[in-house]
Amino acid sequence: MIIFMRLSKFTLFFAIYLVISASFMQQVWSAWKNIFGIGKLKIFFISLCLWIIVMLIYKGIKKKFNPKKVFLIITLCVAGFIFAWRQPYMPEKAHVLEYGVLAWLTMRDLYIGKTGRLKKILYSFIFVSAIGCLDEGFQKIIPWRYFETRDILTNIISGILGIALFLVK
Repeated sequence: MIIFMRLSKFTLFFAIYLVISASFMQQVWSAWKNIFGIGKLKIFFISLCLWIIVMLIYKGIKKKFNPKKVFLIITLCVAGFIFAWRQPYMPEKAHVLEYGVLAWLTMRDLYIGKTGRLKKILYSFIFVSAIGCLDEGFQKIIPWRYFETRDILTNIISGILGIALFLVK
């Protein structure tokens, strides 16, 4: 569709990276776990999530302090963090963050123009869902990776959280 031509090169590159990285991400996480240890990786993940929360709150306060917006931002970030933490594997925890960022970037790119707000949300949702399905579909054809419907749902829910954060900001 024409609307997807509005996506920035960065957003498209990030989406392609998510799909291609599926073939080697397990090996990367194993190497990082051996080098840094699982404890340091968890601390890094928590720190990254906290940094994102602080930056979103800062941007919300910088524009105009609105306690409802700040509360919504904190609530969405905490929900995303809890959702990520409940994922069984560290790479899947990272997927929550990655697909949330992809959805946020997609919304940012599509929010310019005359198309209605609901259409932009729908197009962003479709794009993120399609990338999530491609990601898992790609893993299905790779012999050392596994296809799981649960991962597609994780990607889609993460995208919804990213869209919601964009709309609240």
